[in-house]
Amino acid sequence: NVMCSCYGSHVLRTLLCLCKGVPFDSLQDFHMTKRSAVLAERLSGGSSRPGDQNLTSFQHGFPDMFKTFVRQMLQNAKNDISTLLTEKNSSLVLQTVLKLSAGDDDELNHIIAVLLGYDEDDTAQKKDYSEQKNKIVALLEDTAYSHLLEVIIDVAPEELRSNMLIGTLKGALFAISSHHCGNYVVQALISSAKTADQMKQIWEELGPNIKELLELGKSGVVASILAACQRLETNRLEISEALSAALTSDSEPSDSIVAHILFLENFLREKSYWKWPLGVKMSVLGCLMLQSIFQYPH
Repeated sequence: NVMCSCYGSHVLRTLLCLCKGVPFDSLQDFHMTKRSAVLAERLSGGSSRPGDQNLTSFQHGFPDMFKTFVRQMLQNAKNDISTLLTEKNSSLVLQTVLKLSAGDDDELNHIIAVLLGYDEDDTAQKKDYSEQKNKIVALLEDTAYSHLLEVIIDVAPEELRSNMLIGTLKGALFAISSHHCGNYVVQALISSAKTADQMKQIWEELGPNIKELLELGKSGVVASILAACQRLETNRLEISEALSAALTSDSEPSDSIVAHILFLENFLREKSYWKWPLGVKMSVLGCLMLQSIFQYPH
């Protein structure tokens, strides 16, 4: 009841931060997520993942009480977990739990196992995720659940995240990317890729669909791919060629691509009738995409 209350949820999140020893001026970082800050982090090309927190910055906390509280909270919530995953206020509490546990792999394996529907400790990184695939993909149509899964991907230990990529989401990345909630989860997955091999797996599924993603208005997924390809130094030529093919026609000069990206959404609406618009705001994502491209090798 407290987790699902729009007021009680704030109380629980503040209590969790107190137990962990979060400094007062950092409370908002754990209480809620600013979408613009997440986007900036993902497209910055940095190597750290959004869930990384400097654990030494926590002070005057009650770490043992925090772990006990979280474990008891999850134990008592198991029967209602499907409701808590998709209810906005309880999802925010669970997101706070995950962020505060970042870096503690043992606790994260336990927490994520419970949230994804496994009962035993440590099964989340060992089990075959394909059995949960249909359930997770269906739940991604829910906003609260998709935000929660984004945080799971951000903070999950490396082995667990790799299993999620290979097992749960493999073969479904384009379908998830096409969804208004699920596309943010794919962006998180792309931004959390640690190796060129992981990025190549993602590229195999999404690379042939760059044009469709742009036409569906999922430019954030394309921007995330561009940034990750630069960070991991892989598939840069392929994504450049795919983007060029998606945004220019045979009848247009190749140098028109930069203008098309600067006004990306405007161009995608008008296409063959498009002219450089005067007094129209340039595309935020388009400009971020060009910044990524201009960091590529010659």
